[in-house]
Amino acid sequence: MDELILLSSDPLPIIRVILAEELITIKPYFDISPEQALILTELLTSLMNDPVASVSEAAEHAEFEILANRKKNKEIDCVKADKSKLDFQKNLAIREKKE
Repeated sequence: MDELILLSSDPLPIIRVILAEELITIKPYFDISPEQALILTELLTSLMNDPVASVSEAAEHAEFEILANRKKNKEIDCVKADKSKLDFQKNLAIREKKE
């Protein structure tokens, strides 16, 4: 995590742009820990406020993609939960018929 914080203040803007782009991929892995998720969110916010336009644009795009992925995954989880519930009810009905 410390390496990511160091990269966010790298003097080369392209490094900060790449970091912002890669946050789309790595942020979900850090969401397990609330502390790490908060650190990455603050890091993304600092990149969005970067004085270099390309860095702030990349960070804003990354935030959009992260939120879109979270919404998409939430919908998938709801569908899986509904399927699990239906399977459970079906198995329960079968078991009750046997009894």
